[in-house]
Amino acid sequence: HRLAHRGRGLCRAPNVIAQTTDGYLWIGTQSGLTRFDGVRFVAWKPPEGQELPSARINSLLGARDGSLWIGTATGLARWRDGRLTNYTNPAGSIMAILEDHAGTIWIARANISDAQGPLCRVTDTGLRCYARRDGLAAPYAVALANDRLGNLWVAGGPIVSRWQTGS
Repeated sequence: HRLAHRGRGLCRAPNVIAQTTDGYLWIGTQSGLTRFDGVRFVAWKPPEGQELPSARINSLLGARDGSLWIGTATGLARWRDGRLTNYTNPAGSIMAILEDHAGTIWIARANISDAQGPLCRVTDTGLRCYARRDGLAAPYAVALANDRLGNLWVAGGPIVSRWQTGS
C-alpha cells in the first residue's frame, strides 16, 4: 500500500502506524511522518525551529496522555500539545516503543554505538538504559511486549529477555 499526498505527488511506503487519543492516525515512513484525519493525508512538519532526530520513522506510539512518541533512525521524540521534545542521548535506532501498565514509556534500541544498553525507560530527565550489567542479555532490541503480570519482554536477534519492571 502506498500513501499519496495531494498536491505534492509524493508516495511513501508505511513502516508503522499508530493512533493518538484525538483520533488521528499517524503513519511513519522512511522519509517522514504523515497524519490522516479520516479524510486526507497530510505530511507532518514540526513547528519552525524544531525537528525530528531523523526523517526515517521506525516506530510510533499513541500514549494514553494523548502524546505521540516517535522512534527514528537516530533517536526518540515526543509530540504533545504543539511541542516537540527530542531524546537523542543516548542515540540509536528506536525500533519499538511501549507504554506499560503504570504509564511508563519504554524503548527498544538497535544500532547502538554506546554501552548504555538496548532497553531504555523514559524518565523526567531523559532516558535510563539497561544493558548486560543490569541483567539484560540482548545486545540490541527490536521488539517489546507487556504481559499481564507487569513483565516487559525484550526481543533482540535470537534472544528474548523478561524484564521485571519493578526491579
